[in-house]
Amino acid sequence: IGFTCFGLVSLSVLLCVAWTSHNRTSVVVSASQPFFLLMTAGGVLLMSSTLVPLSFDDEGDPDSMSTPRSIGICMSIPWLAFTGFTVTFSALFSKTWRVNQFFHSSSSFGRIKVSEKDVLAPFAFLLTCNFIVLICWTVIDPLTYERQFEDGTDYWNREIASVGSCHSDHVAAYLA
Repeated sequence: IGFTCFGLVSLSVLLCVAWTSHNRTSVVVSASQPFFLLMTAGGVLLMSSTLVPLSFDDEGDPDSMSTPRSIGICMSIPWLAFTGFTVTFSALFSKTWRVNQFFHSSSSFGRIKVSEKDVLAPFAFLLTCNFIVLICWTVIDPLTYERQFEDGTDYWNREIASVGSCHSDHVAAYLA
């Protein structure tokens, strides 16, 4: 289900990117600032790619997941989700800030030109802060995969239920 959902989102993003690129010169798309539309689509694609590592499973065998593999899978989830969110949020924030600059300039009857480079500072700042936190999390206290067996056994004394998930000692500190 996760791979299918990711495929649908990826296909939707690619169609939106193709449509935006094809209609880049139209008045509506040009006014919507294609650069930020493409940036938003890229962020959505990154966020949705979180579905891929979330779809991995050890098939009930706790020994099938080595520690480096479990850290790689578990830590890719926050890296993809938070980076995708930051790209999407930064694009929307920069676009709003750019429109705000135009409104403020019209009150003084001055002419203003705000380029994409001028509004990418918030994006660079947020992405840098994001990377610093994620690097610290990955190095100091990475998420690791753990399978815990629940109470109860069958007639042959085998465990009947277990739950596998990613754990870290200080998740709340890094999320904050």
